[in-house]
Amino acid sequence: MVIMKELSIGLTPPTAENAAAVAALLQANQASSGGALTGDFPSEKVTQMLQQDSPVISAWEGEELQGVLFTAPASTAAHVPVLAAMRAAWPGREDDYLYGPVCIAQSARGKGVLPQLYAALQRQLPGRAAVLFITDDNIASRRAHERLGMRAVASFDWNGQACWVYTDA
Repeated sequence: MVIMKELSIGLTPPTAENAAAVAALLQANQASSGGALTGDFPSEKVTQMLQQDSPVISAWEGEELQGVLFTAPASTAAHVPVLAAMRAAWPGREDDYLYGPVCIAQSARGKGVLPQLYAALQRQLPGRAAVLFITDDNIASRRAHERLGMRAVASFDWNGQACWVYTDA
């Protein structure tokens, strides 16, 4: 594994500059743009996501955003249909947190960014389990999360798309 030089990881402050960079990364990788992220990420939504109380971890190389990892309380699932379907397939524990979306810039993939984001997140939420879903056709993400020690624990269908529920519990 190659670690990028001068890669710094920290909490993403909810600033207008960071929100724009994060929104651009997510938008470039959402399904409607040919990427693998489920859902759309207009700038207003990303700004709201950054202002929540749950940790958001980002990786930067200089001024360039390399990746971002969002979290949310498990109770958020009740308000987002795809997350409610995920929790119905695998309820998990009450103190679990929702992991994702996570997005790594195309130029940073395979350079150790995801493990660093995940390790930083574990320091923020020690002893708590991540719960996420990955679509069946997103093999690269499934493999990357399995390398982190996560495992598939259930499956569900979302709008005709097979999805896997993963956790590190």
